[in-house]
Amino acid sequence: FERQVERIRYKRMSVPPSDPSYSNQWHLEGNRYSIHPMSLWQRSLTGSGVQIAIVDDGLQTKNPDLKENFSADGSYDFNYDDKSPDPSSGDHHGTESAGVAGA
Repeated sequence: FERQVERIRYKRMSVPPSDPSYSNQWHLEGNRYSIHPMSLWQRSLTGSGVQIAIVDDGLQTKNPDLKENFSADGSYDFNYDDKSPDPSSGDHHGTESAGVAGA
């Protein structure tokens, strides 16, 4: 007798993403440092419901890609000792890191 194995089927998302800046995001695809999210997106693994924390040099809380999922609870600016993680000029790495983590 042949053993039957149930296969999990994933609904595929639209790939490549519709983000007009996708081709400029070198950290997503194309080199050995890339995080290669495409294979996850193709299986509709989006991270929905997952909460993460970013500890970095600042986070643009009004960034169009992040503002809908930003939570002020637990936010803190260690550089300037206040509750707002919004960066001063030049502090952009935290926003970039949050964008990659959220991808």
